[in-house]
Parts: sequence; C-alpha cells; structure tokens
Amino acid sequence: MASRLKTTKSLDSKDNKSHLPALNPSFERIKRVYIAQITKADSKPQKIVDRLYLGSVGAAYTLAVLKNFKITHILTLCECLPPKFPNEFEYKVICITDEPTSHISSHFKECLDWIKTAISNGGVVLVHCFAGVSRSSTIIIAYLMRYHNMNLKEAILYAKSKRPWINPNFGFMGQLRRYENFLNNQRKKGAIEN
Repeated sequence: MASRLKTTKSLDSKDNKSHLPALNPSFERIKRVYIAQITKADSKPQKIVDRLYLGSVGAAYTLAVLKNFKITHILTLCECLPPKFPNEFEYKVICITDEPTSHISSHFKECLDWIKTAISNGGVVLVHCFAGVSRSSTIIIAYLMRYHNMNLKEAILYAKSKRPWINPNFGFMGQLRRYENFLNNQRKKGAIEN
C-alpha cells in the first residue's frame, strides 16, 4: 500500500521523512526515550466531539489504541516527528514548534478543513502534538469555535472538560483571540456558516 502522508511542504510525499530536518544523533536518542515515556503514560486519546479525538504522541504511536478508537485520520502538529504508521492511516503533518512566536494560525484553515472533510466522509480524526497540551489543543479549540459556534472561553472550557491538562501557550492564545474576532466578523457579515 502506498504511503498516505500529507504534509505542508509536500502534499503527496512518498518519502515520509523528506519534510523533516536532520537531527543530531544525541537529540534523536533523547526524543526516542521521551516518546517511549509518553507512550506509556499517555496513550489514550480523549474524545472531544463525535469522530474527533485529542491526544499526545503516545496515542499516535500506539497502533492498538488507534485501532481500538477506530481512528482513520491523524493530524500531527510537531517538529521532527514522522508518522509511525503511514500505510495504515491518512496523515496530515504540520511541522511547527511549540513556541509563542510560531504562527499556528496560518494553519487554521488548512487543518480545520482537513478535519471537517475527514469527519464528513465518515472518518475518525486524532489531532496530536508531542504532549497533547498546546499545539493540538489550539487546533481543537479553533475547530470548536469554527464548527461548533463556541466563543474562545467556551471552547477552552469544553476542551478542558475532555482533556483537563490542555494549555495553549500565550502566543497561541493571542492567535486564538484574533481568530475569534475574525469568526465573529465573518458571521456578522454572513460570510461563514457552520
């Protein structure tokens, strides 16, 4: 079966690692150890709404969990983290760091459209980053604001009720506030529907 990887740099990449920067061997070893620890500690994703889950790399790297939750699509928001099972699931990879200066909002439309299309076609989506705390929760919150007509506060509280330790960094929070204003303006104009 051909790879079904989608990335922001190569939309039809057959080489699952071609979009990732080279890392030094020491960092690679540390990353593998950390992934193993997260996989043990946090391998169960949380259901946010029907067909949409939020989790960490632990969930994304545990095949039995993915199969058990009937996941079909995986949205990865990480730097230097290739898909674990590229022939088993549809992937979209957004290479982004968890830093306040990262422009995650530049990926909102792309990510939200991808999630919405997958769900509309009967898919079940896992959105994850490394710890399932900041990057992935930012996308989930944006999704709830866009497609579930929640304001920012409601979306955060709702997402926290499902995965209490989410915590978008302050830069992402600023981008979510701007996105909330954008959505409010678009709705007033009648330019978007849910």
